[in-house]
Amino acid sequence: MTLHPLRCGECARLLAKAAQFVEIQIKCPRCGTLNHLKAPSLPSDRRERCEEGSHDAKPVVAGRRPEVVADA
Repeated sequence: MTLHPLRCGECARLLAKAAQFVEIQIKCPRCGTLNHLKAPSLPSDRRERCEEGSHDAKPVVAGRRPEVVADA
């Protein structure tokens, strides 16, 4: 069983090492970012929907906060 490093999406600090996970949330002690990570593999039906273009135009990087534009 191989342990994979889980790093903060904001500052790249090593947060944990995990063999398997479906979904995990870890708050970085360095920068305070709440990292929400999901397993890298998708079920086959969901993968097909993503290839058809039903996903967002700008992909979100795992562990990063989505960019939100405030209304002026």
